[in-house]
Amino acid sequence: MPSRARPPRAVVLVFALIAASVALQGWRALWEPDEGRYVQVALQMLRSGDWLHPALHPDQPHYTKPPMTYWAIATSLSLFGRHEWAARLPANLAFLLTAGLVGLIARRLGGVGWRAALVFGTCLLPFLARNIVTTDSLLTFFETAGMAGLIAAATANTTDRRRLWSLLGWLAFGLAFLTKGPPALLPLLGLALWAGLGRRGWQWLIDPLGMLVFLATALSWFAAVIIGQPALLSYFFWDEVAARLLSAGHDRNPQWYGPFKVYLPALLLGALPWTWVMLRRGWELSRELAARGWRQWIRRDDTDLLLLAWFLLPLLIFSLSRSRLHLYVLPLMVPAALWIERALGEAFPGQRTRAALVVWTVGLASLFVVATSHGGDRDDRLMARWVADTVPSEVEELVFLDGPPAWGLSFYLDLLVRKGPDHEKDPRALAEWIASLEQRSPLPRAWIASPVHRPLLPEAAAVLGCRSEPLGTFGRWSAHRLVCPRP
Repeated sequence: MPSRARPPRAVVLVFALIAASVALQGWRALWEPDEGRYVQVALQMLRSGDWLHPALHPDQPHYTKPPMTYWAIATSLSLFGRHEWAARLPANLAFLLTAGLVGLIARRLGGVGWRAALVFGTCLLPFLARNIVTTDSLLTFFETAGMAGLIAAATANTTDRRRLWSLLGWLAFGLAFLTKGPPALLPLLGLALWAGLGRRGWQWLIDPLGMLVFLATALSWFAAVIIGQPALLSYFFWDEVAARLLSAGHDRNPQWYGPFKVYLPALLLGALPWTWVMLRRGWELSRELAARGWRQWIRRDDTDLLLLAWFLLPLLIFSLSRSRLHLYVLPLMVPAALWIERALGEAFPGQRTRAALVVWTVGLASLFVVATSHGGDRDDRLMARWVADTVPSEVEELVFLDGPPAWGLSFYLDLLVRKGPDHEKDPRALAEWIASLEQRSPLPRAWIASPVHRPLLPEAAAVLGCRSEPLGTFGRWSAHRLVCPRP
């Protein structure tokens, strides 16, 4: 029908506004703790030329995530220069490409493609996440590309097309694994349930060649670094998978009520302005299931089964895990957007709704500019100005004592940033660590101390026969240099 083939001009305008928002990515400074860390690893790759071994500092490797996000940021910085716009470009491109893939999946499932893309593009959570330098937007893109390929394989009308789409889908899941490891595979749970209970069988999903492509892509980097450092095998399995699932050590909302505190508001607020449509469709479906039973519901149309399984099964795993952050559920906004598109009536969007969406998108962009104009002591740009005004120009390295460093200072000042010992309360032990560092790497340094280390640093300096000279404070941090007698 014509209404399905050509989107209204207002919808095109909304997408133009979303695309134009890419230009605002340099407005906000890098914020700690995550953005500075991701960009620092990318910068270290560019400095060292070693793209295989992620590191925060030449002496501090960083294997907590696979390297795809670091590679994307480093590539963008090398092409477009060192500024915030380039650092955030991969997340923005991932956001826009994901919206396009959502439209393609909707068409495959019998929906209206441009309308599904519009829903995803105007949801609050994806719109905000595109401005944050983390793995999540890139992961969402690769997961969605994988689902798009495998769903296309399930609905393909020829064997050759099925094989091609299957290969592309498994390749995309391999790239998703290189972005965040095992969590990237959670959407496959929904596909497996759809294949088992739906009407399409298993043939399109069980593809030996596609799975071989996945394994070769997903495990290539892991195999390369583990061969050189066998201890990483235990680290990846226990520290980065098992510990996050079972342990509260990461202190990321591990309480039993963590899912209600973190994921419930992230999903309900993140689906705005479409939350009411999502909830209404859920209520209607519950009544339909109560009246007809799930078997008849699946026989009538198994698309809802796919979308619900794609959404609920990963959400269950996220909820059982002891490590919970709001952006973990960003990939779930894809099945949510497809679910919302199916719930919208054929009359959507009316003239008033189109106007409201334009106002919503412009309002989001304006709110973003206002809300992110000042990041306080999390703002690396502000802290970099303080360091430039406070720390002597001959300093080549900043050493942060206690707590995560402001890694983004390296982005703004081209200085080395090093993480010191955490929670060290013995002045003599701190003095030994400082002496060992100075012996291994004699550089002009400034010492950035937290309130814990502020009184300890003078005592440690005295043990070394030096004195600690305070330079100034920024938020909770204070800068010092050690003045020692010349030999």
